[in-house]
Amino acid sequence: EVKNHKGVIYLVTQGQELIGFIAGAIYKATIFEQTYMIPKLTGWVLLLYVDAAYRDQKIGTELMDMLEKYFTKKGCENIRFEAVGSHDRPYAYYKRRGYHAWAVDMIKPIKRSS
Repeated sequence: EVKNHKGVIYLVTQGQELIGFIAGAIYKATIFEQTYMIPKLTGWVLLLYVDAAYRDQKIGTELMDMLEKYFTKKGCENIRFEAVGSHDRPYAYYKRRGYHAWAVDMIKPIKRSS
């Protein structure tokens, strides 16, 4: 997906150990999506990961900075990501970076009797 959408993956290593990475891709909005005010070119943060032992050392911030610069250079009009679940810490992190909620996808499990 990254390759097919002019994306990029950045890795952070310490010696031979992978301690963090970020992947992003660029998507062009369809005419239908543009009617919902979705910009023509959107950079999507597909995955951001930092090993738990290396968190709170600005590694995630450095990775986000690199990806945001890449998207800006490629002409993206905005940057999106999808947060799955209820995770207060990542939400607070992205808010500090200037992101805000745009759409909310809610889910309810269906209880089935045996």
